Amino acid sequence: MNRPRCRFPARFRWMKKELPEFFEGIHSNCPRFEKYFNALKGPSVSLVFSSYYLNNPSSAFGHTFLRINKAAASDGSRHELLDYGINYAANMDTDNALLYGVRGLFGMFNGSFTSVPYYYKVREYNNAESRDLWEYELSLTSDEVEQLVAHSWELGSSGVDYWYLTENCSYHVLSILEAAASRLNILEQLKSYRQQLKIEQ
Repeated sequence: MNRPRCRFPARFRWMKKELPEFFEGIHSNCPRFEKYFNALKGPSVSLVFSSYYLNNPSSAFGHTFLRINKAAASDGSRHELLDYGINYAANMDTDNALLYGVRGLFGMFNGSFTSVPYYYKVREYNNAESRDLWEYELSLTSDEVEQLVAHSWELGSSGVDYWYLTENCSYHVLSILEAAASRLNILEQLKSYRQQLKIEQ
């Protein structure tokens, strides 16, 4: 498991695709990653937006995450609760709205990535907080979906500072999509906005 290709399977997949002559006959053979990959993989990905919830300062403006959609059953039915969600959020250690606002604005929360069954997110947002969930299926190819799942494995142990106005859940969802589909160039368009915010702060 300590082999680099098991720790960074998305990068290994990319290099194997771009430089096939150097990686011919080399396989990942990473049991833990393969178990994770087979549990999450599906034919498509949806962007999910959870509506705002004023009783929780961290959700006052809503939340964005990704859902890996499982393939339909043989009879064509879909069981969405068995899909997987890929999430980035701040690790909150306070319920004080004022303290949360100050720390969130200045990047004083550590944020982390998680992959959880979708029914956990439904229970958290819809059942417990009565928040609407809006879903938008994305037009990613099957190869891009697989790359996204592999990249989510790489992010599993990463800690990234959470900035409420700039590098928040939506920003990191876009970064995951860019890593999965190199044809996308979304974050570049946000640079001027982020620079303007930093100047104002």
